[in-house]
Amino acid sequence: MENLSTTGRPFLSEVEKALSQYKQLLILHRPSGAGGTRYWFLISKNSDISTVIATGKARSSFTVFDANLLALRGEVNAELKMKAVKLFKDCGELLMAEFIPDQIQLESAFGFDELAEVEDWLEARKEVEVVVGGYPNFDKEIVTGYTPDADGLVRPGAY
Repeated sequence: MENLSTTGRPFLSEVEKALSQYKQLLILHRPSGAGGTRYWFLISKNSDISTVIATGKARSSFTVFDANLLALRGEVNAELKMKAVKLFKDCGELLMAEFIPDQIQLESAFGFDELAEVEDWLEARKEVEVVVGGYPNFDKEIVTGYTPDADGLVRPGAY
């Protein structure tokens, strides 16, 4: 598959179609040359797409997933912790983030592959609104787009 530009119709159409189908999308923004830095966004309307894409610089990668991957949502309490531990045991790796209503960027978003880290992260966030799910599998992405260089060409970077 060709590398799609985040400003091109093919990428934007795929994102709009997926948003219509799933009602909410999870977007991973990986800036090029940023030592593995990752930003996660949860969007639910078409106007959010341009807001997310605007955070990218040349060669940034934006990968779109179905937000239903984040199956657990709510305030951290004993029940959510228990469900997160079970989900971890089922998946082996979790994506967890703080969710702030009316904000599309997820805060303190991390991938965890150790149960002790999952428990510690949740313990530090008592009564904080969070989203938790199996870490997204790139084989199940909806679409990936790249911020074009100044000359308009799409060149993936180092992530």
